[in-house]
Amino acid sequence: PATQKQDIAEAAVAVRNPTRLPTVAQSALRYGGLALSLAGLVLLGLMGAALRSGGQADSKLASRRRSEQPPPPSTSEGNHE
Repeated sequence: PATQKQDIAEAAVAVRNPTRLPTVAQSALRYGGLALSLAGLVLLGLMGAALRSGGQADSKLASRRRSEQPPPPSTSEGNHE
């Protein structure tokens, strides 16, 4: 810089209290969030229980279906038409 002058700036700051939500809105958000959190936990629990028991139920059902099916016809007897 060619000069040794300083730039002195002045600023004014105003502080005011933030606007607050009405009590009804605060309660709705608080309890709505709590209800959504609980619903999510219940859903996760149900999905976990279904996954845990799903594998066992599927294997039992598959073995039951295999035992109920008649044996396939044998092709070694030479069925000529």
